[in-house]
Amino acid sequence: MVRFTLLLTLLFASPVRSAQLEFFGLQGYQQPAYSFPDPMRPCTHRISGKFQTGDADRMIPVLKSSFNRLEVKQNRDTPNWSNAVVCLNSPGGSLIEALKLADFFRSELVGTKLEMGANCESACSLLFMSGSYFGDGINGKWRIMHPAAQLGFHAPSLDIIPGRYTEEDINFAYAIALRTISITIRQLVQNKNFEDGVHLSPSLMASMLETPSDQMLFVETVDQAGRWGIQIGPINYEGVLLAEADFRQSCKNRVAWERDESALEIQNYGDFVYYETSEKPTWSGSTDGPSTSLQVIYDEQGYSGDGACTFTVNQSLENDPTARISAKASRLALDIFDPRRRIDSLPY
Repeated sequence: MVRFTLLLTLLFASPVRSAQLEFFGLQGYQQPAYSFPDPMRPCTHRISGKFQTGDADRMIPVLKSSFNRLEVKQNRDTPNWSNAVVCLNSPGGSLIEALKLADFFRSELVGTKLEMGANCESACSLLFMSGSYFGDGINGKWRIMHPAAQLGFHAPSLDIIPGRYTEEDINFAYAIALRTISITIRQLVQNKNFEDGVHLSPSLMASMLETPSDQMLFVETVDQAGRWGIQIGPINYEGVLLAEADFRQSCKNRVAWERDESALEIQNYGDFVYYETSEKPTWSGSTDGPSTSLQVIYDEQGYSGDGACTFTVNQSLENDPTARISAKASRLALDIFDPRRRIDSLPY
C-alpha cells in the first residue's frame, strides 16, 4: 500500500511562505464605550499571505500577547475581550489553520476587516466570517468589507500527490474532508453565545459547498452581502435621496435577509405605507422639529409585530416624497440599496 500525503486546503498547491502577522495598535483611534462595528476604525493587526500548517499555533500566542498592549480596555463581565480588529489579505491556504484562528477570534471577540483593495479568498473567507465583538451587553458579529475589497468562497479541496491509492486511502481522505466541514458547521453555522445570529448562514454554507474548488463564489451584490450578514463600509450617503419605493425595497430587504432569503425572490412586500407623526429627531440628522414615523407593511397582517419596518423621516415626506440621508447617519446601512446593485459601485 502506498500511503500518500494529504493536505486539506481551500486553495491549490502547498504555499512556499507562511502567512504573516503584523501589529499596529489602536493608532490613535478613540475607543467608544462599546466596540460596535465601525468601518473607520483602523486595523490593530493584519494577517497576509497563504496559511500553512503551524501558522495558527504560531500566531495565537503572539496575538494574545499583543492584546495586552492595546491602549484601551473597557470593564465588562465577559473575560476574553481582545479589543482588536484584524485586517485580512490572503488568497487562502490551509483550511485547518484558518479554522483554528477562526475559533480563537470568536472566543476572544476579535473583529475582522477587509480594507480597500484587499483580497480574502478561500480559507481566508471563513476566518473573515468569524469576526466578533462585545457591545451593548451582547456578543455579536464584527466583520466589515470595503466596497473595493474582494471576498470569495468555494468548497474545500484535497491536494493529493498523484499516484494509485487503496480503498483505505480514499476513505481516510474522505473522512478528513467530512471532519473539516463538520468543524466549519460547529464553529460558524451552529452558533452559540452570539445573540445576533450565526456567523455563517446556511445558505452561504450551501453556496460555498456547491462552488467547485477550482472556482470562486465572490460576494458581489448588495443582496449577497445583506443576506449573509456581511457589513459593507464605509458608504458615503451624501446626496442620497429616498422615495417611498426605496423604503418599500428597504423593508423587503430586511425581512428577506433576516430569514436568510434573497430579496430578489420575495413577493408582495411593501404593499402598504403608513405615516404616524411624532416629535422625534428626524432620520436626516436634524435634532429638532417634527418627524414622521413611516411604517412599511409587507403583508396584510396589520401594522404591528414582524409585519412592519419603521423608519423615522422628515415630516415633509408626506408632501414631498423624498428623504435625504445624512452622510453621518450611518456608514453601514445596506438595506436602502437595490439588492441587485454591485458592491463595488457603492459610493465611499
